[in-house]
Amino acid sequence: MNDETHIKLPDKLKNTPFSVPNGYFDTLPEQIMQKCTGKKVEKISLWKSAKPMLSFAAGFLLLVGISKAILTVVSTEKTESVNYISQTTDEEIMPVLHENEMSDEMEDEIISYLVDEHYISMTFIEDEYIP
Repeated sequence: MNDETHIKLPDKLKNTPFSVPNGYFDTLPEQIMQKCTGKKVEKISLWKSAKPMLSFAAGFLLLVGISKAILTVVSTEKTESVNYISQTTDEEIMPVLHENEMSDEMEDEIISYLVDEHYISMTFIEDEYIP
């Protein structure tokens, strides 16, 4: 009974109750193709296909332009402040540092920065700076 080839079916199950019309499978591929090609295929214009790419490119160029403008303004302001400091004499800087109330450490840091960046020069005489 374990062998499937020896299974006996009742006579009712041997006959298939369903039938296929004659030539159905012969014409099936044509019928499917007719249904597939029967839909309207919309032709995409060049403008519709290029519009997303052009929008992206325009946005990118706008971002680059704004960034360049901001960097130019910041660079100009930095250059102007450097020019102002470089044109300022030591005699003008030192009184301003002395007028403002700040700790000696803060004053030393500012002077060190100005000397390191070559904005001012200093001569030391007995551990005191002379502009």
